[in-house]
Amino acid sequence: MAVSADDRTVYVTCETSNSIYVVEAASLKVLAQIPTGKRPRAIYLSSHDQRGYATDEFAGALTVFDTHDYKALTSIALGDPGVVRPMGIASVDGRKLYVTTGRFAALLEVDPQAGRVIRTVDKIGQRPWGLAMSRDGAKAYTANGPSGDVSVIDVASGRLEARIQVGGSPWGAADLPGARTPAVATPGGSRLKALRALRGSCPGPSTRNAAPAPTAHSSAPALCGPGTARPSSLRLCR
Repeated sequence: MAVSADDRTVYVTCETSNSIYVVEAASLKVLAQIPTGKRPRAIYLSSHDQRGYATDEFAGALTVFDTHDYKALTSIALGDPGVVRPMGIASVDGRKLYVTTGRFAALLEVDPQAGRVIRTVDKIGQRPWGLAMSRDGAKAYTANGPSGDVSVIDVASGRLEARIQVGGSPWGAADLPGARTPAVATPGGSRLKALRALRGSCPGPSTRNAAPAPTAHSSAPALCGPGTARPSSLRLCR
């Protein structure tokens, strides 16, 4: 999921329909449905042009779409779909994209203008899923589910600097406004944990700023049909 810079539009991937739903935040009205490759996962919205990018896990590609008219534009192949499984995506300004690849265990650097992978950083962690970047673009953080840790990667050199144990099976990573380090999400506890990368540790769960899961009476649109699991609550560590 991604939110536009003005907070007016929400973009939600739906793996059962292979599409992105564009939702007006104020009214919760579905504005458009953008077709993607098989099993779309994460979304990045570029800050310097009207482009959005979705990782297509089973297609081994990125779907490129227009954030003005909500049309799919093209697809960027990232590798053999049977091997490369695009999951997380992040960027500082949209001029270079970074993509995690699940069981392929690599971080891909993509030139969206050229429409190709320009660098592969191998062996960054065990099945990296979620991805976040430092504000200056110097560091990349990947959530590695099976190994229960987060990798810290120096982007310029491609060097793996640290593996931070967070427990559980971390799957998501996010850059929190005002925070100096990213946060990761793990199942079970259903909390976001703020990383303390320099000390190589993660604080215990916090109960502040909890956001409850939608209830059966929620007015939110049902995007992916019946049987779709609802999101768990998220708690932010300060």
